[in-house]
Amino acid sequence: MNCPNCGAELKGAGKFCPKCGTPVPGNPGEQDFTGEPGASAGPDPGKKKKFWIIGAAAAAAVALIVILVVVLGQPKKINLEKYVEINFSGYNTKGRAEVSIQWEELSEKLMDILDGNSGALLAATGTVQVSLDQDSGLSNGDEVKAEISYNNELLKQYNFQFTGKSVSRTVEDLEELEEVDPFGDLTVSFTGISPDGQAEYEYTGSNPLFSTDMFQCEPRDGLRNGDVVTVTIPEARETSLNDAGYMLARNSQEYTVEGLEEYVGSYADLTEEFLTYAKQEAEDVINAYIARDYSDSSSVTPIEYAGYIFQYVKPGESGDYYNALYIIYRGTVSNSEGGFHDTKVYYPVCFSNILASGGELTSEMADSVTGYSNLSDSGWGYSTNGYANPLTAYSELVTANVDVYECEAGDGFEKYETYTPISSLADIAQEDMQTLTDRAMNIINAYIADEYSDENRADGLALAGQYLLVSKAQGNDFKENNQVIVVCSATVSNADNDFTPTVVYYPVRFSGVVNLPGDEFIYTAESEVLGNTQIQDTWTYTNGYTDGAKMFSDLVTANRTDYSYEVSEGLKAFGE
Repeated sequence: MNCPNCGAELKGAGKFCPKCGTPVPGNPGEQDFTGEPGASAGPDPGKKKKFWIIGAAAAAAVALIVILVVVLGQPKKINLEKYVEINFSGYNTKGRAEVSIQWEELSEKLMDILDGNSGALLAATGTVQVSLDQDSGLSNGDEVKAEISYNNELLKQYNFQFTGKSVSRTVEDLEELEEVDPFGDLTVSFTGISPDGQAEYEYTGSNPLFSTDMFQCEPRDGLRNGDVVTVTIPEARETSLNDAGYMLARNSQEYTVEGLEEYVGSYADLTEEFLTYAKQEAEDVINAYIARDYSDSSSVTPIEYAGYIFQYVKPGESGDYYNALYIIYRGTVSNSEGGFHDTKVYYPVCFSNILASGGELTSEMADSVTGYSNLSDSGWGYSTNGYANPLTAYSELVTANVDVYECEAGDGFEKYETYTPISSLADIAQEDMQTLTDRAMNIINAYIADEYSDENRADGLALAGQYLLVSKAQGNDFKENNQVIVVCSATVSNADNDFTPTVVYYPVRFSGVVNLPGDEFIYTAESEVLGNTQIQDTWTYTNGYTDGAKMFSDLVTANRTDYSYEVSEGLKAFGE
């Protein structure tokens, strides 16, 4: 059975609905009196009516209590969307949006709800945040949305919560910007010498909104003819113009560098007239140096042109000069006193900062020869400006400068860019080894002729073999990179029989042996006869060795820390 008022299911014998309190007619627990007045069947009708009234009142009270509990138990709510404001300012296409919350109105509402609890007010407002999906660069018709966030978990203790997610508004009524172009009144010019020119600019217009200092130029210096510079108005300056109601027709302009005097940028740009002049001047400098600084015992064959090196500073780099032309001559230097072997010396003369101006080339010219070399194997006594090894010249003038300068070599000197290092005796061609052998014998014979007494003689001078020492640390000092030691032997005897005939080994060292392109072969330095020994138990001494094992120890074993080595077949009996 169900309640006729609320439809709730009725269980048991109750007379009233347990949910809403409505009397339930016909319930088995209630009797329906229909007999005559005064009849004895059933209770007093008056008592029944009174009981029903009391029951209905009780039920109504219960229902009211339930409603109040439900209502009062629900948290109080405020929709934040009613308190969010979005305002627009600026100009069309450059408009800005700002979002705010009507804190005063919201606080008043909260204080009512929170019964004046200021702590609860701070807790509630502290959770509220609002942000825009876009706030700049706005145009009329754009839609701007404000997202609302809060933390209701922190507000449960106050039986209170926020509602609302977002507020949107359409941008409207922004005024149009006035277009202006300041570059029409900007004068740009270039000064200095390429590749170190500078850009200058000046605003010459009458618009008070613009001035020279509001422009920026990149790059502004280190310029060459043909470079492109860009003059811009920084974004901060452009924003201030927008705020004032103006829009730039353009915020940058490119300008091509032109009209600068310039340093010559390649050997091909040098005129024949200038090259003829440079070669003549180089000859004069070299010959004057030789005449002034060489001793009377030293002489040079007529010098001959050997090539050139040209350098030009790279963009963004800083060197001692903008460009340089090395005119290189060579000659064979000899010494009448035997202070050093005949040596081919390369003499570079430098012409720097070659400038093209008015169709003519001018330069700064050095009055000396570049480079320095020792000519004697001892490292002192005989030296010269220039380079005894063209590889060293190329290394110092080109290889060492490639980070700062564009470098090129020509007229024959370019071949010294590459070379074949000597790593084994087999790397030396037979004819080149013969050249070393012939030279070693000349040195030995000269020594014997100069130093041996008339009673002593050496017979049967012949090649005994070679040692090759290769530096474990190869570098740009070619003299230190390797040694080829040519060993010749002869039988030394004394006319007075002061000692029995003795075999003497004469080592001669050649340093910096290199194979060059085109089957050219060079070495940097040569020695006198190495070693010194006593012949038997006499007062006779000679350069060289009578003991092959001692020779191997002195020349090879003692150098194994810094050099690897190879021993030819003829010398292996003394050590390998």
